[in-house]
Amino acid sequence: MNKKISIATPISSMQQWAWQRGLSALLLALTPIWGQASALDATTARLIQQWLQSGQYQRALATIDEKLSKAPDDAELLLAKGVVLVELGKREEAKQIFLRLVNEHPGLPEPHNNLAVIYAAQGEYDKARATLEAAIKTHPSYATAFENLGDLYAKLASQSYAKALNLARAQKRDIQPKLRLLNQVIALATPTAVENGAGGAIGTVKSARASNAPAQDESATSATVKTTADTTAANARTAPGATNGVRHDIQAAVESWADAWSKRDIQRYLDHYAPDFATPGMSNREWINDRTQKIVSKKFIDVKISNISIRPIDAGTYQVRFVQRYRSDQLTATTRKTLVFANKNGRWLITSERSS
Repeated sequence: MNKKISIATPISSMQQWAWQRGLSALLLALTPIWGQASALDATTARLIQQWLQSGQYQRALATIDEKLSKAPDDAELLLAKGVVLVELGKREEAKQIFLRLVNEHPGLPEPHNNLAVIYAAQGEYDKARATLEAAIKTHPSYATAFENLGDLYAKLASQSYAKALNLARAQKRDIQPKLRLLNQVIALATPTAVENGAGGAIGTVKSARASNAPAQDESATSATVKTTADTTAANARTAPGATNGVRHDIQAAVESWADAWSKRDIQRYLDHYAPDFATPGMSNREWINDRTQKIVSKKFIDVKISNISIRPIDAGTYQVRFVQRYRSDQLTATTRKTLVFANKNGRWLITSERSS
């Protein structure tokens, strides 16, 4: 069995290509295919890594091609060649290799992941999303695809928000997805337990205090929300100071948020939060990645909300409290949820969230 080799050092030209598109530094790793023998032995793999780090891309490509002449269908060699071609600026050739691997080895998540990175770099975000979801479907514990998908959803959600607010071009540069390109065919470990959190990540914009809310699950492959009109109409209460129009708009925002969450429409779900929403100990991007993983890992989600109470905090800010009944394939829980909504450019967005 080949010795596993991995490296987490960004490669200069790949990093430059990434930053030109707002992507993160790209990481390279070489490992055996599920522990099976490969034409790419450990010594050669180490040399290829060294050549890539030092910018000797043609030398790396020549070595890979020499190996491929004896083993033209070796998936690990083809995957490595695709990454080298990216380094050489031959991204269309790399794309064709990754497409071939996806067709010939549909069970491998890495070709899907790498293909998605190229799609994203070309601005084909829908294709990138579908390809990453395919990677996760083949291996639900494939963390890189989860992270990339979270970043991609962050891009899409932020892009939607930017259009709504007509933000400046300079602001958009900060919301580009940070996707990792790997030429790693990995022996996946046993999936780790997903953090429970039916109430969602508890957080606020700009460091609100955390509450001791019970942990709950948040991910879904399919879901339904049941917030019936008669229940919400009967239970919605508005404190003095909140006009009927404001109450209606905020309640509609709450119901839309719950519907998006239950349907696993992550882009629409994230679009209900303020752009700088974060939780204690997590940046906005980390929170988005966490939420994405929890939402897509469930087989189903069913959310019901009732007893909605809307109270003004100050001009343009309202507290919304309700009973949330959450059910998924991993958890059933009833909690008291508190959301704070602020009016930002005509939209009611969540700036704080906690469960009790």
